[in-house]
Amino acid sequence: ALRRILADCSRLILATDEDREGEAIAWHLLEVLKPKVPVARAVFHEITKDAIVSSFSNVRDLNLSLVKSQETRRILDRL
Repeated sequence: ALRRILADCSRLILATDEDREGEAIAWHLLEVLKPKVPVARAVFHEITKDAIVSSFSNVRDLNLSLVKSQETRRILDRL
């Protein structure tokens, strides 16, 4: 369903938590969806109109360092 919706979009904004796990979720979505449109990250710490509008006005790139950090943490937790 998400791939069909994405086909009609001109941009993908991923809005997950700003922590390592949120960044990893966003990365996994990119891996699964394989978007052909520009991708950005929006992060916010509260669900209010002002916070969401602000986050969508200040998008950023995916932070691969956080993704790698989450993967490393997951491995260490299993040891």
